[in-house]
Amino acid sequence: MFFLLIRESTIICSQYLVSVTLNYDIRAFNVCRLEERELLSACLASCVLSNI
Repeated sequence: MFFLLIRESTIICSQYLVSVTLNYDIRAFNVCRLEERELLSACLASCVLSNI
């Protein structure tokens, strides 16, 4: 019985760690995408301003 309890808690902990890691990766990816979009906007704005 004690062994089953330890096994279940280990599975729950590992699932929690995987979900936290995935959430962190998704957040980091969204931040990178946002920075990339801002960089492209800045490049586009400088191109437009240099052509005026």
